Amino acid sequence: MKSILTDVTCTLLPGKYAHGDRVPELYNEAYRYWRKTWGEIFTKAGSPASLNTENFLRQNIVICLHQGNRIVGMLTQTFFNIRADATYDHAYLQPFPQHLIKALRASSGGFVTTAEYLSVHSDFRRSIIGVSLSEVLLGILSRVFTESEGRMLLATTVRPARVHESCAKFGWQEVGVVQKYGLDCILMHSDLRTTCTHPDRAVASLIDDYWAQRQDWTGLTVEEQPIIRRAA
Repeated sequence: MKSILTDVTCTLLPGKYAHGDRVPELYNEAYRYWRKTWGEIFTKAGSPASLNTENFLRQNIVICLHQGNRIVGMLTQTFFNIRADATYDHAYLQPFPQHLIKALRASSGGFVTTAEYLSVHSDFRRSIIGVSLSEVLLGILSRVFTESEGRMLLATTVRPARVHESCAKFGWQEVGVVQKYGLDCILMHSDLRTTCTHPDRAVASLIDDYWAQRQDWTGLTVEEQPIIRRAA
């Protein structure tokens, strides 16, 4: 397993580049990977129009595991400021139970973050390499959450892909079901009280390694400009 993953690295990309900034090729490859992967998923579910580029551009962090510019796996997250009224009108939060929404509104500050568009290239499935990179990606996202002013984690997971089972290994809890984009989904929730370390030491070790060696091109998780300041 180690030899297969030797040259796989972790980079945190922004969902979009603005103001004429130079766009790295890895970003364009990440977008093309997202467009192809989720375009196929939505088409198979009978809802090809559900692939909306705006949903990629709104992501604050695109977590990429990659070999050079080849995408190995990806998970994205958006931060929603708890004190912003617009947060509670966003379509992503609408299906979640009202008791969670009320808890967010009652919080003194910080943000809620989502886990979205999880996928791993077919060459790197657990059945091939012996470890779940999906769970490694979820663990990296959890590290962003636990080392910031995050108040709550939310995810809409595809039931047939059993992502809810992977989330449960980090302490996430099921809070509902929903049909979204033609897919049968389970709503998942976690917070600082319930989030925990992955029980498999091999997965936990990879999470630690990728987190320690990550390249952060968003500037949101580095000491000079930590995400905690963005959330204040």
